Amino acid sequence: MYSDYFFSMPGINNYLQLEFEKRVKAANLEGKFKSIKPLVFINIRFYINHIDLLGQKGTGLINLFELLYKEQLRAMKKVKCTDAIPAFFDCYKTFENSVFGIHQNEMYKREGYIKKSLRHLN
Repeated sequence: MYSDYFFSMPGINNYLQLEFEKRVKAANLEGKFKSIKPLVFINIRFYINHIDLLGQKGTGLINLFELLYKEQLRAMKKVKCTDAIPAFFDCYKTFENSVFGIHQNEMYKREGYIKKSLRHLN
């Protein structure tokens, strides 16, 4: 998680993912775990504002991570096929932008935010 606005610049998450993968390979950790997923950087403000959704089925944190991985792979394949500028930018979306684009309705239509947030914080 991060709080500095500059970490939300497009491409930062991808850069950190690549560096993480290099370190995992250098430490030979791939055979020691069932799987190692790519690193995900999340804005703490986004996390706090949506903590009530992150425990629900379909919008849980693990589900959203998987969604981000799929979106990144889809965007990378599209760039290789088309060289379109919008597809290139899609490759470097932040976690927040990727998730918000897909779950926009859930992000806006919520009830009992404070009650759910307190329950998740316990």
